[in-house]
Amino acid sequence: MLGIALPVIVAGLLGLVVFRKRIEGAFVSIITLALVLLVRLVLVDAQPVTGGFNGLTDLGSLSLFGFEFDPYGKATYYLAAGSLTLVLFVTRVLVETRAGLILQAARDDQKRARYLGFDVPLFQTFFFAVAAAISGLAGMLYVVVAEFASPTFMDLSFSVTMVVWAAVGGRASLLGACIGAIVINMMEAGISETEAFVGAWKAIIGLVFVLVVIFMPRGLGGLVHDFVARFEARRRRPAADGVTDPQEA
Repeated sequence: MLGIALPVIVAGLLGLVVFRKRIEGAFVSIITLALVLLVRLVLVDAQPVTGGFNGLTDLGSLSLFGFEFDPYGKATYYLAAGSLTLVLFVTRVLVETRAGLILQAARDDQKRARYLGFDVPLFQTFFFAVAAAISGLAGMLYVVVAEFASPTFMDLSFSVTMVVWAAVGGRASLLGACIGAIVINMMEAGISETEAFVGAWKAIIGLVFVLVVIFMPRGLGGLVHDFVARFEARRRRPAADGVTDPQEA
């Protein structure tokens, strides 16, 4: 549980400082990325404890209630898939709560939300800590599957990659962000293993990101939402056209 509790504590303390100071936008990203690089340097320098650049290897398998999860077995896959489903459900419920609606209001206009009397930094810190808990759980599951932990996971490139996931899937959609992560990882695996694109696969992924931002600013989630909205509008149109005006009758 320490893998979840520690990120939550750090995120809570950091959120209280950052959001109480009313730091927002790109400055929050800069602060968090700088702290990630700082932690990475500490982990690399602590060679005897963390293994330095090589990280921690030969980690034991996960065991729960006497059952051992094989990293290459179906049980581990179902564990990861079930955890993802649970996280999506919980986050969806949180978004629909009063706290989630206040956070969305602060996202759209933070000053107006404060003027309405809401403690915006408190809600921001709470959801920041929730995101840290989800990240900690994801990191634990990744270590279970990969069987090692490396400081390369704290590189800026990995953080940028997660931004690409959210942008491609849809920044305003929880499910869209998950779909974006799956799509980008499938593309990376396919392109990087193609001999013709071995040296240029990162540039291709970057080009996809740029094209999505320009032509689909709401990502795949927004595209699907618009398609469903148009389908519903067309389905309702014949029913509306069939209604006659009582005065004409």
